[in-house]
Amino acid sequence: MTLMASFYELVKANSMKSWSLQGKNRLVKVVTFERAYVEHVGYVTQEKYLCGLTPLQIERDLGLKPKMLQTGARIYALQRLPDVEEFDCKLSTSFPGGSIFSWDDVSEDQFKRRDFWPPGKGFPQWDVTASIPTTLIRSLLPYEPY
Repeated sequence: MTLMASFYELVKANSMKSWSLQGKNRLVKVVTFERAYVEHVGYVTQEKYLCGLTPLQIERDLGLKPKMLQTGARIYALQRLPDVEEFDCKLSTSFPGGSIFSWDDVSEDQFKRRDFWPPGKGFPQWDVTASIPTTLIRSLLPYEPY
């Protein structure tokens, strides 16, 4: 990293310092109960933000589509940490897709179908753009806490 590193590069470097492969700081991917594996990682957060939460609470706090985890959830851990060029910082779960949420952007049809990404509780999130192997660490029934 050069002396004149960009702000974004510094944010990425600091993010990487907070990650681990074990314990509460490991990166995890949450998917629906029906999804038996993760072929593309995509958005991840740290395990510590899921502790004690049921799938519906995880859905709410991560800003997942409404009723997405109503049948339960599967939690996957990354088998290795992403390199600096293998992820993008996406602010926090308060910013779906890294953008400011506005109800004006949700059509009535999308609302009825629950087909939108609402803001979450504000946990850090990253978009892993590389193909990184994952391991299933937990399957949760709808009212089972993590």
